Amino acid sequence: MMAPFLSAVQSTAVSVSCNSSLSPGTVMVNISGIPIPLPVLVTHGATDLVSITNGTKLTLLHGSRAYLGSTCVDNFEPDSFAQLDLMGRVLSFETDLSRVSCGCNAAFYLVSMPAIDDSGTPAPTHDGDYYCGANAGKHGGVYCPEIDIMEANRAAMHITPHRCDPPAKSGHYTACDGPGYNLTTQSNPAFGPRAVHGGIDTRLPFRQSMHFATCGGDDLCRIETTLTQGTSQLRLVHDNVTYVQDLSRALDGMVAVFSHWGFGGNVMQWLDVPPCDVQAACDATGQVTFSDLAISARSR
Repeated sequence: MMAPFLSAVQSTAVSVSCNSSLSPGTVMVNISGIPIPLPVLVTHGATDLVSITNGTKLTLLHGSRAYLGSTCVDNFEPDSFAQLDLMGRVLSFETDLSRVSCGCNAAFYLVSMPAIDDSGTPAPTHDGDYYCGANAGKHGGVYCPEIDIMEANRAAMHITPHRCDPPAKSGHYTACDGPGYNLTTQSNPAFGPRAVHGGIDTRLPFRQSMHFATCGGDDLCRIETTLTQGTSQLRLVHDNVTYVQDLSRALDGMVAVFSHWGFGGNVMQWLDVPPCDVQAACDATGQVTFSDLAISARSR
């Protein structure tokens, strides 16, 4: 059944192919055992920076941002994006960070798009793509809840939910927690290109899963992240119930965003210093891949 997992994909099936001014094609997302082709929509129409291989692998070059879409379009509209309903479910994927250097940020995150302005109207924002986020309002954009599934390079990873103040009746958010509830691998020897035995070696691909757990009710109570590579596993758990339950409403439908950016130096030291050197510059020739995306019910 597709509907409980993907709440805003149009009732007509998405074509297996999508070639538009915003899209390099579709990527398969396995939803409750059913492969569903979703268009990949790229900001600024920079489709040369994003590619899809075998319908399952999404590759982003430096300077790109892409979304999972609900339909194949040539222009962004408020309903252009797939709304993922993830409460109580597991989102998983394989990633390869081996070509993402210190100073770069390969990100996969969820936001409550489309942006809603203070009049309750969808706002195209400065890129025309209706983007919003937990820190966007600080930069002239629009605030909304955000869950950073990963912000990473081959040296470090951050996983950060960001709650917001309750929205107005119009749906507009006036403030969010910019720093968020952050967990990181920065000081963990079990993650990185020189990971200890039994750790996650970022020179090789690994699988990441995120369980949005409920605890006997309808609210989020825990976010469990597991990185798996062969027989090795690394777990990070957000278990502050008071914090994560404030994201329950948002999880009814969030948009998946992928990006690859970074400059190095003081701009990115929050992400990877240490272990990276503060002067490390992002290698703009690098790339990140995300593949075999799946949404499933929690196995018991």
